[in-house]
Amino acid sequence: MKKKILTLCLLLTAVNAFAKILIPADFSDPDVIRVGNRYYMIASDFHFMGMQVLESEDLQHWNYLSQVYNRLDFKEYDTMQRYAGGSWAPAIRYHNGEFYIYLCTPHEGLFMTKAKSAAGPWEPLHLVKKVEKWEDPCPFWDEDGQAYLGHSLYGAGPIILHKMSADGRQLLDDGVEVYRGPVAEGTKIHKWFGKYYMSIPEGGVRGGWQTILRSDNIYGPWERKIVLEQGSTDINGPHQGAIVDSPDGRWWFFHFQETEALGRIVHLQPMKWSDDGWPIIGIDYDRNGVGEPTIEETSSSAQTNCKSYNCPPQYSALPLGSDGFSSPQLGLQWQWNHNPVPSAWSLTEHPGSLTLHALTADSFKNARNTLTQKAYGWQSVVTTAVNLEEMTDGQRAGLACMGKYNQLVGALMKDGRRYLYVGTDTTENILLELPIEMQHRSLMSSATTKNYEGIDIAPQNGGPVHPLYLRMHLDFLGKIYHFEYSLDGANYHKAGSSFYTKWGNWKGVRPGLYTYNIYKNKGAVSFQDVEISLKVQKENCETAENSCEEETIVQGIAKTAFPNRKVEVSQNLSDIENSKNIEVSNHIEASKKHNPLSHRSLLQSAIDSVSCLGGGTVVVRPGVYEINGNIVMKSNVNLHLAEGATLRFSGRADDFLPEVFTRWEGTELYGRSPMIYALHATNIAITGKGTIDGQAGKEMGKWNKNEAADRDRLRDQGETLAPLGQRVYGKGTILRPTCVEFVGCSRVLVEDVTIKDSPFWTIHPLYCDNVIVRGVTIDTHFPNNDGCDPESSSNVLIENCVFNVGDDAVAIKSGRDADGRRVARPSENIVIRHCLFNSECNGLCIGSEMSGGVQNIFMHDIQIGTVKNAVYLKSNRDRGGFIRNVNVSDITVHHALGAVLRFETNYFGFRGGKHASQYENINIRNIDAQQSDHYAFFISGYPEKPVRDVVIENVNVRKAPQAYYLHCTDRVTFTNCHVSGKPIPTTPSNDPEEKTLDVY
Repeated sequence: MKKKILTLCLLLTAVNAFAKILIPADFSDPDVIRVGNRYYMIASDFHFMGMQVLESEDLQHWNYLSQVYNRLDFKEYDTMQRYAGGSWAPAIRYHNGEFYIYLCTPHEGLFMTKAKSAAGPWEPLHLVKKVEKWEDPCPFWDEDGQAYLGHSLYGAGPIILHKMSADGRQLLDDGVEVYRGPVAEGTKIHKWFGKYYMSIPEGGVRGGWQTILRSDNIYGPWERKIVLEQGSTDINGPHQGAIVDSPDGRWWFFHFQETEALGRIVHLQPMKWSDDGWPIIGIDYDRNGVGEPTIEETSSSAQTNCKSYNCPPQYSALPLGSDGFSSPQLGLQWQWNHNPVPSAWSLTEHPGSLTLHALTADSFKNARNTLTQKAYGWQSVVTTAVNLEEMTDGQRAGLACMGKYNQLVGALMKDGRRYLYVGTDTTENILLELPIEMQHRSLMSSATTKNYEGIDIAPQNGGPVHPLYLRMHLDFLGKIYHFEYSLDGANYHKAGSSFYTKWGNWKGVRPGLYTYNIYKNKGAVSFQDVEISLKVQKENCETAENSCEEETIVQGIAKTAFPNRKVEVSQNLSDIENSKNIEVSNHIEASKKHNPLSHRSLLQSAIDSVSCLGGGTVVVRPGVYEINGNIVMKSNVNLHLAEGATLRFSGRADDFLPEVFTRWEGTELYGRSPMIYALHATNIAITGKGTIDGQAGKEMGKWNKNEAADRDRLRDQGETLAPLGQRVYGKGTILRPTCVEFVGCSRVLVEDVTIKDSPFWTIHPLYCDNVIVRGVTIDTHFPNNDGCDPESSSNVLIENCVFNVGDDAVAIKSGRDADGRRVARPSENIVIRHCLFNSECNGLCIGSEMSGGVQNIFMHDIQIGTVKNAVYLKSNRDRGGFIRNVNVSDITVHHALGAVLRFETNYFGFRGGKHASQYENINIRNIDAQQSDHYAFFISGYPEKPVRDVVIENVNVRKAPQAYYLHCTDRVTFTNCHVSGKPIPTTPSNDPEEKTLDVY
């Protein structure tokens, strides 16, 4: 039986690998100072007790040094009533040989403590002022000895400055408002070069920026400059933090980024000083005078800038350390949820164990003495074992996933028996009765019985109770967690269903150890010999075979960036007429005077004008906009659809004339315009939480039943290479347009929008380079409603998307037959990750229009529902071309009607060609599929071009009538692959008979 009973395994994946993530853990509102050659950091801990002080010698590697306090002496922290209370945005300073920390709690007041050493001991918290709804305090001692304290008010702002006694224990006045800005908070006060500076975040956590105030007098007036903004990066905020210098004269800025579940992770940005005395933070990618968080370090320009800033490495190390509970002190990584009850926990009662005594509570949320720590990294596994020997009726104990909604796995005891259960704050679900070895001694001492393996065992006579092993998998990237249990510490089984919870009460999702009793203060459990170890999957080619190549692609994608120019468009036309925001240029005014004002013309005018002025953002306010034609995107424009804004296209076919240049199922033509169209544009984006509604059901969605004549005519023209001028399919023809299409564009971003009811393919980058599709939800269920189809495009990232579609979720294409071979532009360097596929056809597809070739594809961390084929490479002898260098990993599949993995070279619609396609160098790893109705693996090549060099590893298909079919393959190997519980041979033989699988 395993001795190690708690392991925290980290997989620091490539998410935001181009960003300066310093600590991928929840250290909200970090404040950092340097004293001598060492740095010290503190952060908000809210309702978790044990404010931690961290220490570093190099800004990269941090260690826990001390805890400032372990309780707040107010009854609400004893009765579990202060969730989201506690410490808010503390500040640490060093003055006259002592360390000072100031913090506010939202209900109780302003507190301070100090210590001779940052390692402690820290003085008991001193209540400087009993007050509600102050936040973000920062002390400052001027050169003349006068002390000040700045802070903001609940709700963020204004900034208020008080005089303070020299010992920092008393405020001397009622304070003076020195600055009021948009959500101004997080005051940090400094004096540099004879001037006073305040560093404050403004604009809110998600959409805000960093502002610097400067003055010759601490009371102002203050000059103001924005020095850091999100800009073209993925780093929201970037929010509250600290400026610090290093002994060698370099400067740095710490700040946090709010993530959905992991919490507020810490970033480190390089900083310099301009000639006119203002900080320059990050890198000014868009040259608008405001820095952005450092990204794209592998690109030449960014690398040059980073060298001039001396940028540090990407990640710091924060070792959580081992804690075998052999010491009389808890490890500094641990924190209590609200105030602990010292008499109800022990490290000496059972040496080598943490013993928790159950206190009465009606739910986990109200349970005292829950011990917890921050989650670390984007993917982690938490394993523990709990000894149940002292459990009593009514008691619950185990492992918690704490977040906005708490999830539990553990043991409960009722009527004298112990059970495995999963639960939440309000529900419980018993999974099984635990085996005799985990029951009460009175049961174990009964007659001879069988253990959980079915083996006869002798009476235990009061022998030891075996521990219950519990495990939690946290995947913050894939947005999915699950519990497991083990009866022997070696073999684990899933406990309950997968789930996902976001951060809550201002804190990120984290693990916790708990016990409570719903009846009385009785019972105990022991978490034994706990060991915490970190396993970091370094992003180099030695430890992750494909991570380097994938991340080189992702980091090399050129990002969009837009000038700080904004036009707001309102749904109310009368408001638009009088809106000062819309007065961008004479072009718009002229359109008002001479053309009927409509939502389409207004929006197009705004896009045109912003582009003509050099670029910016067109913000579409909430409302429904009736668009009776296409919208044409122009260079350097971000079309931002605010949440609640809907672009509702007419759905009438002839509104999308005149014809535009495009491809239709891989063949070039002039056809009806997509709803949103761009041709040869650079630096364009469609962003925001709004909706694009194609209204395909009005007319075009069902054209597939009648389009055969036009479709076949176009395919004949493509095969004979008819001049493009003869391929005009406009009024009177029946070929459906796509919904959102970019043709020949570079630096394209589609982010966060919802797209519904597309007449044909939904997002179609054609002949594009540098494309990101992120966080998009597609909900469209007509025929041929593919989700995203990169075609003859390169350097594409598709991530964090949800595809609820009527056809293939993602299909990579590169032209059809002779016309595709004529253009001969492959699709290459494409990464698809962290998506959910609910498709009525297929999941991850390459083809069938792939005549120009497809190569260098990375697809991983995808959840696939019920589909025809889960991973599907498809072509036929009409196509030619190649599919090579494909890497697929970490996929879950619910149900495949045809095959889980299918390499098809005889796709339907064959027209008599003689151009075999080559499939080669394909790696498939880590797929878990519940069921396939036909085959687990269906791989078919050509005699003259067999499918070759395919590696398939760690694939489990739980149920399938036929395990595999291989025909015309060469060097296809299986490792640790199982179908219906049976292993697949390492090198299966080819079937000489050519078979068909009529599930397309």
